[in-house]
Amino acid sequence: MKVSLNTESRKKELEEQAKKLRDSIIESNVEVFGASWQVRSQDRDNIRFAVETSRAMGDNAPESIGWILADNTVRQTTAADLEMVMLAYAMRMSAIFANYTAWRAGNKSHPFTI
Repeated sequence: MKVSLNTESRKKELEEQAKKLRDSIIESNVEVFGASWQVRSQDRDNIRFAVETSRAMGDNAPESIGWILADNTVRQTTAADLEMVMLAYAMRMSAIFANYTAWRAGNKSHPFTI
């Protein structure tokens, strides 16, 4: 019985570690166009706002804006560029969740890795 409790305890520990790793990777920077873009929740809100504003402005929207990258450099960026950043984020998130779901379906005897 003690072995079973230790095994269940270990699985719970690995589950918590897996969630933390999953979430930290999802929130980490994405590489697009040779640049590192921040995609934390607030950053995604800013990206969506910039894209929506550009659409709303239509022909009056500036061709590009200065966007501060993860390394604090400024890159001239279009709304289409920002859409690609969000697409890269979404694709990475989908891949991470697919891996996480497969790991959860297993016996959880080893740590979750990407």
